[in-house]
Amino acid sequence: MYRPTKLLPFMPMQPALEQLPTYCHRMIRETHPLYSIVSLIYEFVPNGEKSFNITAIPDGCLDIVFQFYDDCVRSFIYGCTREPLSIDWSTCSRCFGFRLYPGAIGNLLRCPAKNLTANYTQIVCNINFYDELFEKIPFSNSFDERVLLVQHFFENLIAKGYHTPSSVSHMVNKIISSGGNITIKELCEETGYSLSHFHNIFDKYVGISPKEFAEVVRFQRSLLLLYAGSDVNLAEISCQCGYYDQSRMNRAYKSFAGYSPNKFKKIISNQYKIKAFSLL
Repeated sequence: MYRPTKLLPFMPMQPALEQLPTYCHRMIRETHPLYSIVSLIYEFVPNGEKSFNITAIPDGCLDIVFQFYDDCVRSFIYGCTREPLSIDWSTCSRCFGFRLYPGAIGNLLRCPAKNLTANYTQIVCNINFYDELFEKIPFSNSFDERVLLVQHFFENLIAKGYHTPSSVSHMVNKIISSGGNITIKELCEETGYSLSHFHNIFDKYVGISPKEFAEVVRFQRSLLLLYAGSDVNLAEISCQCGYYDQSRMNRAYKSFAGYSPNKFKKIISNQYKIKAFSLL
C-alpha cells in the first residue's frame, strides 16, 4: 500500500466557521491511512437566516464541500484563496466537507490547483473517480456515516495508486517547518530545483505560489497565537512568527483577513476558543 511522505502537522484555522454552534469535525490521527492527505472532516448547519455568509480566510488548503438542499445535494471544490472569501450558504440546509492538506491533491484533480484558486466550482468536471464517493453522500444519514464514506473513498484511491510526488511533500514540509520563514532562494539551493520548477509544482498541487504559501503559513501561525488567550501581546506574536515588525503583521492581517489583528478577533468573537479536535 502507498504510504505518502509524512507531512508535518498543519492545522489552519477558519474562526468564522469554527465558532458556529452546529460545527462539528474530525481530525485525522497520525497513524491513520488518511493522515497527510485529509486534514479535517467537518459539518455544520446554517442558521436559517436569509443571509448566511461565512468569510473564509487563506489557509493554503483545498476543500471539497457538499451542500444539502431539500431536493438534492450539490458538491463543490473550494480552491486556495489569497484574500478573504465571503460564501453564502443561506439556501442549503446542511454543509459537509473535508479539507485536504496543502499539496496533497495527488491525481484527484483533473486540472491544476491554480485553476481553482480564489474560486469555487461544481465538482463533477474536475474530480477523478467522481462516482465512487459523490453518488453515495446524498443517501447518507449522519455525520459519522459521511466520515466513513470519505475514509473508504481515500483508502480505495490509495489502493489504486493515488499519490502525491514526494518532492511536493518535501517542499511543503520545508515551508511549514520554517513557519513560513524560509526564502524560495534557500529552497532552490537546497533542492537544486529552479524557480520556474517550484512555481510549476505549486501551480499544479497547491494553487498559490511558494512565496504566497509561506505568507499564509506565517499568517496562520500568528492566528493560532492570537486566539491562544485573551491577554496577547501583538508585538511578541509578530516577533515569534518572523514578521519584521508589528506593522508588517498588521498589513498581512488586512490582506488575508480584511482587518487588523485586534479588530478581526473582535469581529469573529472575543469568546472564541480553539476547540479540541475529535480524532479518527
